[in-house]
Amino acid sequence: MSAHVPWDADDDEIAELTVVRGDIPPELRPVIRSWLQRQVTGPYDRVPVPTVHAVQSALRVGTLTNDDDISPKRFVAEFERQGDKMFLRLLDLFLANTAHEWQNGYLVAPDVEALRTHLALTGSALEIVQRDSEFRLSRRVPEGIEQLAQVAIDSAHGHAGQHLAKAWRAAFNFEPDPSAAMTDAVRAVEAAAGAVVTPKDGMARLGKIVQVLRDQSGWGLDFQTRDDGHPDHKGVLIGMLESLAFAQRDRHSGEPPTAAQAQAHVQLASTLVFWFSNAAVARSTE
Repeated sequence: MSAHVPWDADDDEIAELTVVRGDIPPELRPVIRSWLQRQVTGPYDRVPVPTVHAVQSALRVGTLTNDDDISPKRFVAEFERQGDKMFLRLLDLFLANTAHEWQNGYLVAPDVEALRTHLALTGSALEIVQRDSEFRLSRRVPEGIEQLAQVAIDSAHGHAGQHLAKAWRAAFNFEPDPSAAMTDAVRAVEAAAGAVVTPKDGMARLGKIVQVLRDQSGWGLDFQTRDDGHPDHKGVLIGMLESLAFAQRDRHSGEPPTAAQAQAHVQLASTLVFWFSNAAVARSTE
C-alpha cells in the first residue's frame, strides 16, 4: 500500500501526499505509541517485570523506573523521551519478537500488517520488512528499485547474489552499516564480473578486472552505438567499476562512506551485477 490520494486531489496535492516525510511523521507518532503499549501490556494493565528486564538487556539501557509497577503508557513514554532513535529501536525490538505464522513462505501477523499500512499511509521513510524469520524496520526505497535489485540478485552468478543481498540489507537497515554494505557490494561485482572477464581467476579483485577490461580490446556493453562508435560503452563500464572501487576508501585508512553514499553505490553494484550476469557485458571477436 502507498499513501492515499483523494479522488479530487490536484497535481500539487498529489506531489505533497506522495513525498517521503521522515521517519516519524506527526500522524504516525500516536500510532506507534499505541502499538507499543499493546505489545508490553500484561496482567492488570502493567508491564511485566521480565519484559522490562528483557528490554533493558536487549537495548542496553539503564533502569527505566525505580519500582516494579509501571504502566504501558509510562514505559513507552520513557523511551520516547529519549529521542526518536531509541523510540524506533524499541519498535524494531518488538517487531522482531512479534508472534507470527508462516504462509507460503511469508510471515503473517495482522497487528504488524496494520502498523505497516500506517507507515505507508503517513509517508514514513521507514517500512516493515521480512528479514529471515523476523519482522524488522528498514529504510524505504523508491517504488520499483528494490524489485530491480531482486532481479539482479536472482540472476547473479555464483556468490554474487548472496553478496548483493547482504549489501542491500546493510545499506537499507533501520541502522545502516555503510562499510559492510560497500564491502559486499564490491564482492558482489567481483564475483559477477570475474566470472565473465577473468573466469580462470576465481579470486580476481576489482582492480585486476578493471585492468583486464582496459588492456584487452573488444570489451563493451551490448548496447547500440552511433556510426562513429559513440557512446563509449567500454568507458562507461570502466568508469562505473572504478567509481565503486574508489568509494571503498576506508579499506585503505580513508574516510568511510556515508549511509547515502553506500545506498547509492549498492544500487550501482546491482546494475553491474545484472549486466555481467545477463550477457550485457561482452567482448567482440571482430
